[in-house]
Amino acid sequence: MYKKNKIILASSSKQRQVLLEQLGINNFKTMSPLFDEDNFKVKLPITKKVIELSYLKANSIKTNCKINDEIIISADTEVFRCGKVFSKCFSKLIFVAT
Repeated sequence: MYKKNKIILASSSKQRQVLLEQLGINNFKTMSPLFDEDNFKVKLPITKKVIELSYLKANSIKTNCKINDEIIISADTEVFRCGKVFSKCFSKLIFVAT
């Protein structure tokens, strides 16, 4: 049996929703991840960090919301420039300070 919403976007970001819609994907629902990124203190290379955070966000929805047969799309964004990593939390502090 076909379900209308087979895809879950594990994000509260409006921009990520727009990206899916631009790809022609409209049959999705959004859920905010139940994982607190601010408490993620593991030191990893940036390429592994974004993968780990994406996995933890998706897994938090899968386990806490008992998702079994839906596709969960999750992502994380980190900016690397001039040898420095700028994460979302850090960027907010810079924005507030300026």
